[in-house]
Amino acid sequence: MKFKIGLSLMQVKNFFKFILSFFFLCLILGCSQRPSRERFPGPAGRTTNVQQAQATKEVLGGFDPQSRKQQEDDAIHGIVNMKASLKLPAKKYMIFISARPIGGGGPPLAVLRLTPRRIPFRFRLSQENVMMQGTKLEGFVDLTVRIIQQKEDGSFDPLARQPGDLFGTLPVKVGAKNIQIVLSEVIKK
Repeated sequence: MKFKIGLSLMQVKNFFKFILSFFFLCLILGCSQRPSRERFPGPAGRTTNVQQAQATKEVLGGFDPQSRKQQEDDAIHGIVNMKASLKLPAKKYMIFISARPIGGGGPPLAVLRLTPRRIPFRFRLSQENVMMQGTKLEGFVDLTVRIIQQKEDGSFDPLARQPGDLFGTLPVKVGAKNIQIVLSEVIKK
């Protein structure tokens, strides 16, 4: 018994068109940028495509629109002002803004070092300014602003207290906005 396969040229062309169409359809559906939906109950519109979120963050230069609000909640925003009766030091100086746990000793949780500038000025102290990796800037803190004069050797030592240095302290809650902290004290001998 012999089998004879007799396909016309038209049938072969149609078969290859079908295979090619099927291949492109699979390719288009497989390479879609549409994120897959979760397979369990959750908020509508939530996706599980973590790689796409990370890629978006990298394209935006590290900006993560999802965590932006959280970063703002973990920061202290304010304005530094100076008591009218005080004057800025004649020597070169640096400005240090630090946050410590209320009533606690030890090192500050976060520190911001600024070059001399016109007072009043705005500042933002956030998780980016923490002293030790893994420390969380949260809760209530003592916020301190200090103007530290240059030492004889040309350095700035935030731990040293020289006559003429200015400072001000205010207890605040992390996440506070538009707080007013005033340089109100001067260190005397």
